[in-house]
Amino acid sequence: MSRTKRKFNLGHTIETASVLTVLKFLANASDKDTAEITLKNNSGGCAYSAIQLVEAVRTTASKVKLHCDGYLASAAAYIYFGCNQQLEPRGKGQAPIFIMYHKPRIPSPIDPRKNIFSKDFPDATCQHVQAITPEQKSAHLAIELSFDAQASMLFDQGASLDIYNNFHDVCFTTSN
Repeated sequence: MSRTKRKFNLGHTIETASVLTVLKFLANASDKDTAEITLKNNSGGCAYSAIQLVEAVRTTASKVKLHCDGYLASAAAYIYFGCNQQLEPRGKGQAPIFIMYHKPRIPSPIDPRKNIFSKDFPDATCQHVQAITPEQKSAHLAIELSFDAQASMLFDQGASLDIYNNFHDVCFTTSN
């Protein structure tokens, strides 16, 4: 069986077409193959494609290397967090990475323009909270715990928390 090494640059946004190319390779790859995925100055994009990519990286037989540089936002940050075991070590002298992600939220079943955060769950009188199923709450809390664990990992590595705003966007700058 031959070895295949493929490089994928996801560009400046996470788009379905570019992610599909990676997904196809990972689905057919063997343990002798390597996928190198680059995220550089990526402003995010299709969350569904980011979720599919993280799942494919976790389940492929292939070796996966993730190279990150510049800034990563939204769906790109999700890939960064979801594939952190595949991150290539950063060399000395490299500029830090700026990471922005959205705190997990659930659109209200009553009004999709309203977002519900875990801090809202204790308010049993809120009609939006009442409309969420126990399964949705449980899944939401699991995702939030995962994001909080990733934030702790960044702090342990010397990252600084730059912004936490009312829209629940969180921004970090990594150390080298």
